[in-house]
Amino acid sequence: MNTGVNTLWYQQEALSWTEALPLGNGRLGAMVYGGAKRERICLNEDTLWSGGPGYYSNPDGAQSYKKAREMAARGDYSAAQKEIEARFEGLWSQAYMPLGEITLDCFHDGPVDRYRRELDMSRGVHRVEYSADGARYTRE
Repeated sequence: MNTGVNTLWYQQEALSWTEALPLGNGRLGAMVYGGAKRERICLNEDTLWSGGPGYYSNPDGAQSYKKAREMAARGDYSAAQKEIEARFEGLWSQAYMPLGEITLDCFHDGPVDRYRRELDMSRGVHRVEYSADGARYTRE
């Protein structure tokens, strides 16, 4: 296992998308959960999103932001929030859509121990290691 300063590591698998470790190159992406008995990998590709092609600059955005800051400084947070939602965000509040999900079932009968998952950010490598059924498993 890598123990470098640019390595994130955990002693349990991810239970939610926000706990999964990201891999990608800026166009293709994956969130890897690191499951021992069942691995989940959620995939993304940059052309899959809820918007369409076009120019989405908001010409009133700077003025709206200034107005919302002034409202917040006066303590009128509700009005500031409404200003941001109505006039600042524009059309860039789109979201990436999922490409798909890969599920790998690893048929281990016994318990899993000595588990570790890591992301070596220097090399862009995700690794899972654990013991089960009398054997040591490593997956990258």
